[in-house]
Amino acid sequence: MTYAELSLERMPYYLSDDNTDPSLNLAYLKDAYDLLHHTLKNEQRAKVDLDSLPYSCAILDYGMRTGIWSIETAESVTSLPIFRVTKLTECKGVDRLPENLTLVTGDDGKVWRKDSPYDIIHVRFVESIVDWQNFSKIAYNNLNTSGSLIVEMVDLMPCGDEQKSFPGNSALKAWAEKFRQYDKRHADQQEIEALLRDQGFDVTCAAIDLPINPYRQSRNEQESGKRFYWCLRQFLQAKCFASRREAPPQEMLDLVADATKEIRNPDHHALCKCYVLTASKRADKCKPWW
Repeated sequence: MTYAELSLERMPYYLSDDNTDPSLNLAYLKDAYDLLHHTLKNEQRAKVDLDSLPYSCAILDYGMRTGIWSIETAESVTSLPIFRVTKLTECKGVDRLPENLTLVTGDDGKVWRKDSPYDIIHVRFVESIVDWQNFSKIAYNNLNTSGSLIVEMVDLMPCGDEQKSFPGNSALKAWAEKFRQYDKRHADQQEIEALLRDQGFDVTCAAIDLPINPYRQSRNEQESGKRFYWCLRQFLQAKCFASRREAPPQEMLDLVADATKEIRNPDHHALCKCYVLTASKRADKCKPWW
C-alpha cells in the first residue's frame, strides 16, 4: 500500500467544546483544501495541459481529498471516455458526478493496471503517500510513454518577502514547524524530485508564491493573497495536533491564535511556496521499422 491510512485515530483533530465531535476538523480541512484549489487554479504554472492529450486517454487523480480538481477537470473535458480517481476520504456534498468520472476506493489493485495505463497521474497533498520510492516506480510503470506524473505540494513554512522578513519568534513559523514534526515521515519537495529522477522521469519544478495576505501590488497577487489567507486560517484551525479524544492543549490554542493575528497583519509580508513537479516519462527509443 502506497498511501497513508487516514483513520480518525491518526488525524490531528480540533474538537468542539464538548470534545465529542471530530467533524469540525474535517469541515475546516475541506474548506482549506477547496480554498487552496481555487488559489492554484488561477496559476498558469499549476494548470494541466489537457488540450494536448489524445482523445482516448485516461487520467488518475490519486489521493483526491474533496475531489474538486477531479470534478472540475472531468467537467471541462467531457470528451475523455475514462477518468479514474482513487478516493482516500469521503467526497461528501457531491450530489451528481460527471459521467466520465469514476471513483475507485480503497484497494490499489483496482487502480494500478498495466494493461490500461494513464496519460496523466495527478497528486495533490502529498501526505496521502507514505512510500514515495515505491509510488514513483508504480506510477512510472502505469504511465503511457510521454505521459506525466504531476505532483503539487505546499510548504506551509513562511519565508520573508520584499526584505521584510517574518520575526524569528513567529507563531506561524512555530506552528509550521510542529506540522513538519508531526508529518516528518513524509518526503519533502527535494527528496521527491530526486526519487522521480532516479526512477527515470524527466522532471521540471515550478515554485509558486502564496502570499499570506493581500499585501502585494498586482491585482492577481492580491487575489491570491486573499484566497491563501483564508486557506491558512482554515489550516490553522484544523491542525491543532490534538488526538480525537482530547481537547487541544491551551499552548496549542494560544499558538494558533497568535499565528492567526500574524497573518491578519498587513505589515507582515511573507509567503509560502507551492511546488509543482511535472515528471514526464521518456519516450522509448524505437528502432526504424525498415
